[in-house]
Amino acid sequence: MDNVDPDDSFSDIPYEKGYAFLCYLEKLVGGPSVFEPFLQTHVQRFQYGMVDIKEWKNFFLAYFKDNKAVDHIDWEAWIYGTGWPPHICEINNTHVLTPRVAAEEYYAYGCLKNLNFDGAWTSDQKVVFLEKLLDLIDSGSHLHSFTAQVMQELDSRNNFSKSMNSEIRFRWYLLGIKIENENVFDDARQFLLEQGRMNFVRPLYRALFNCGNKGKKMALDTFKSNSVNMHAICRKRVAKDLSL
Repeated sequence: MDNVDPDDSFSDIPYEKGYAFLCYLEKLVGGPSVFEPFLQTHVQRFQYGMVDIKEWKNFFLAYFKDNKAVDHIDWEAWIYGTGWPPHICEINNTHVLTPRVAAEEYYAYGCLKNLNFDGAWTSDQKVVFLEKLLDLIDSGSHLHSFTAQVMQELDSRNNFSKSMNSEIRFRWYLLGIKIENENVFDDARQFLLEQGRMNFVRPLYRALFNCGNKGKKMALDTFKSNSVNMHAICRKRVAKDLSL
């Protein structure tokens, strides 16, 4: 990109492309039963060391030297091509359907209306549930039934606010701020003091800053007292978010 500060740019592509490439290779060579032994051999060969892309490619090709399917890999496109990968993985999403439906019901009714679900969710399912609620809050009407009281009831059963999983806590605090639930403000502030990831820090600071006078003051005071402890790039971006 021309005339763009690299610190101002962010893309999902570097995060998604590597895993998409591995999924593609796994399917190409014959599936998990063929690919997983290669991964185990790879770990044994390169443990306690480093490997660049040239070494990795040569090791892969040597391991699968009798597999004709690898002759069709477009290495140039996968490694050096721009944009989304040439092939997108097919993902089984059945495990995320229940938390998504649950989020829709909590958004609409403030409780589970039609869904009968008593099982314990995995951390990933909890993230999906909170992410779906955030999407609904961002794109939907303010006349929803997801209130501070509903959050309190949910938290009493699931302990979202005290989770050891930062992905869960981040979304929980962001959700509370977006519905102007001041009960989460102090926990959100503490989370900001603990975290340095821009993916967590910037959305929370922006949400607080735009959440009334109390939220704005907390965002500014927290940043000013803690900015010296922040990474320079993160500090620069948050300062801009807060109009400083």
